[in-house]
Amino acid sequence: MTDAELKGIAAQALNMAKVDLRQKKSFGMLIATLHQGETLHRMRKVEAEIAERLGDDWLNSGATKNAAFGILRFAVDIVKPDAVALVSVINRFGTTPALMALPEAEIRAHLDQGADHQHELVAQGLLTVRDALNALVQTPERVCTCVQNIQGRLFIGKPEFMLNDQKDFDGRLKMFGYGKWSMHDFMPSEMRRRTQ
Repeated sequence: MTDAELKGIAAQALNMAKVDLRQKKSFGMLIATLHQGETLHRMRKVEAEIAERLGDDWLNSGATKNAAFGILRFAVDIVKPDAVALVSVINRFGTTPALMALPEAEIRAHLDQGADHQHELVAQGLLTVRDALNALVQTPERVCTCVQNIQGRLFIGKPEFMLNDQKDFDGRLKMFGYGKWSMHDFMPSEMRRRTQ
C-alpha cells in the first residue's frame, strides 16, 4: 500500500468519524479494517461491544484502553487485514512562549510526562490544549496519522498528515508487530479474574 493510499484511507476514516460527530451526542472511537481490493469496513459491532463491556468512557482510563486495544490486536492477528483504521477525539497540546523560554532539559522533562501533567502545564500557561480528531491508519509496514482540529462540532483548518514506518511506532495503538502477548496482559485485573 502506498503512502498516498494510506493518506486516502485516513481521510476516508476521518470523514466517517466527522459524520458520527455531527449526528451523535457523543463519539467514542471508530474502528475499521481494510483488505486489499475492498472498501474500508467499519467494525460497529466491535465498537459497541467495547463500549458495552468497558463503559462509554473507556478512552478515559489507561486500564480500559489497554484492555480494548489488546482485544483489537488479538482480532487483527486473527483477521489479518491489510490495514487498520482507528479514529478518536484527542487532546492536542501545543507549546507556549513561556514553555519554550525554559531550559531545553526542563522542556523535555515536562513533555515526557503523561496527560495529567500536561493538563497541569495548561493551567500554568505552559501548554495550550484543544480537541482534535485523530485518525490513525496502519499496515504491517507503515503508519499514517491524520489530525483535524475541532471545536465542538466545527472542524478547524485542514487535516494534517504524518507518515512513519511501523518499526518506529509504539504504544497501545500499535496493531501490527506487537510481539508475543496474551490477551490477559491487556485486561484490568478485575477483568482478568472474570475471564480465568
